[in-house]
Amino acid sequence: MGKKRFDAKPYIQGEWYGKLADRQYFRSVRTDGFTFVWPEGQDLCPDEIYDLGVSVNQLQLA
Repeated sequence: MGKKRFDAKPYIQGEWYGKLADRQYFRSVRTDGFTFVWPEGQDLCPDEIYDLGVSVNQLQLA
C-alpha cells in the first residue's frame, strides 16, 4: 500500500463541514483508531479517502 493524496476541498462546505476551512481547526484532526475526526465530531471515512485518493507516484509522473 503506497502513499496517496486526498483532496478534502469538496467536503469543506455547509455549516458543519465548512468549519474545516479554518486551517487551524483542520489541523486539529485526530484518529480514533478507525477514522479521522475533528474536535466537534466531523469525520471522513478512511475507505473513501483511500478509494478516492490519488497515488503519490501518479502525481509525480504528471
